[in-house]
Amino acid sequence: MSAFMVNKGTIDQLVYLSQVPEEKRNETGQMLIDANTRSMAARYGDGWDHPLDPYDESGGEWDLWHRKPYRYESHTKYATPAEGIMLASCLDYQSCEYDEWGASDAKRFLMELVWGLAGRLDEVRATKVWEWREE
Repeated sequence: MSAFMVNKGTIDQLVYLSQVPEEKRNETGQMLIDANTRSMAARYGDGWDHPLDPYDESGGEWDLWHRKPYRYESHTKYATPAEGIMLASCLDYQSCEYDEWGASDAKRFLMELVWGLAGRLDEVRATKVWEWREE
C-alpha cells in the first residue's frame, strides 16, 4: 500500500462538516493531522517529510504545513455530505498504516462523521428499508 499526506483543505472540510464547537476545531484538526503524519512515518520511516520532495524534478520544496500547529480556516465553498464521506474515506485510508489506527480517536471520529453525513443524504433519508426482505 502507499500513503500520502492529505492537504489542509481536506482537514478544514472534515472539521467543518463534523460540526464540532468552534473552540474544539483546532484540536480536532490537529488530531487528524497527527494520525495522518503517524501513518506516513509508519509507512515510509521517520524522514518521510524531508523538506525537498524527491519526486519534484524542479528541486522545489514541499509545503510542510503539517509541521505547524493546525489552525482551522473558513472557506468560501464547503463539501457536500457525499463529498465529506469521500474525504473521510480518503483520510481513513491514508492514516491506516500504523498499528494503533483501528483503536484511535481519529478513526472513531471519522467513522462517526461518515455515519452522521450519511444521514444527511436525501437518498438515505428517503429510504424505508430497516431490514432486508426480498418481496
